Amino acid sequence: LPWFAANGSAMNLLNGWETKVPGLDNGQLIWSIKILIETLRTKKLSSLVDKYQQRIELMTQTSIPVFYEAERGGIRCESGI
Repeated sequence: LPWFAANGSAMNLLNGWETKVPGLDNGQLIWSIKILIETLRTKKLSSLVDKYQQRIELMTQTSIPVFYEAERGGIRCESGI
């Protein structure tokens, strides 16, 4: 994660990232979770499928308010939170 520093035993937020999130990494996370859901579904682990599907739904509901720039009609690469 480019906004964290890791020293082998701990992860710390890098300076300047205290109040913002990157859009690219969140997009990659969504696709990774979608693949995980399909894998869990083939393994018939429905309780985990439901858990991760809820995460996708939350991310879907919040991605437009967080990353869409209505005035410019574009997507933010990073967004303040």
